[in-house]
Amino acid sequence: PGAAAVPALDFSLGLAPGARAIPGEVAEFVFSVDVGGAAPRALELVAPVGFVFEDGCEAHCVPDLDLGPAGRRVARIAPKKRRNLLQEWHLVNVTVRVRVARVAPAGRHSEGLAWFARILNRQHMPLGWAEAPGFPLEPLFAELRYPAAAGLRGGAAALGFQGG
Repeated sequence: PGAAAVPALDFSLGLAPGARAIPGEVAEFVFSVDVGGAAPRALELVAPVGFVFEDGCEAHCVPDLDLGPAGRRVARIAPKKRRNLLQEWHLVNVTVRVRVARVAPAGRHSEGLAWFARILNRQHMPLGWAEAPGFPLEPLFAELRYPAAAGLRGGAAALGFQGG
């Protein structure tokens, strides 16, 4: 006998209203997880490689745990009291602050940008898991302007940035 299979969960993510996923910047993400009939003790969110969970995620959140050699980071959300998550939250619109990767993770299309969620019981054993596809990163374009005067030394230059 091997490990017991755990059910797949309904899981989705998106940017919070007005947020943008600019490489290297912090953005607020909204995660929705339907735990079905499970009574989880904790929810873990697993980010793509290069994404880092910041302080300021939901109450009772431990941001930026290391998943190991995979290079992914984890945020664990669990109430401090000995209650199930369903008694604490509805697990809809869990908002987490994440520093967006500077470079898109490797993988065909958005495979490298996949996010994962899993719910755990009191013994930290998985009760269910889910995967949500990533989304494209918005590149940040830079433009350098300088005067076109022959022989000019020490002229001013302007550097501008614009989102994609």
